[in-house]
Amino acid sequence: LAGFFVAFFGVMIAGLMQNASAKKNMPRSAKGTAGKYVPLFMDERTKQHPEIQRLLQYMSVQKAFFDPAYLGTAEAQNDPYVRELLGVLDSILAEQTANGVYPPPAQGGFKGARDLERECDQDEITRRKREKNKPRRIAGAVLAIVGFAMFIAPFFAGKAAGTLFWIDPIGMAMIVVGNILWKR
Repeated sequence: LAGFFVAFFGVMIAGLMQNASAKKNMPRSAKGTAGKYVPLFMDERTKQHPEIQRLLQYMSVQKAFFDPAYLGTAEAQNDPYVRELLGVLDSILAEQTANGVYPPPAQGGFKGARDLERECDQDEITRRKREKNKPRRIAGAVLAIVGFAMFIAPFFAGKAAGTLFWIDPIGMAMIVVGNILWKR
């Protein structure tokens, strides 16, 4: 029984450590997401834009204006009003760049319209890749759950436990493979 708890908590701790390292290596930081919008948030004329006036009635959009780092959070990325706000801000940036109003890259660190299009294309590619990998992730989760069930089965088998312990290594291997498939 002690071996079961050591192995069980070892797998749990390894999973938590892998999850923490994956969060640490996120591809897009809050600063990178909000950096191009900060000059627009600071400009009072932005708040006078009719579409932004309409969006300012939502609390999540107000949070984005008061704390641009909020744009990098998962809550903001899942909020439809914040996504709509970012679309409006992108169109304002594109319009200002075309008119020559927006500061040059040396002053504001602004990326050109082509870079913005490339980022949008990259986001679309990432979304498609996640959608394509969804069946594999589901299969990985199922494989890990079945492996866990195989791993703990001998501990609850009673007198037949001695004959069932040979499936523990197979269950552990299935947990590891399922976890790898699920996390990618």
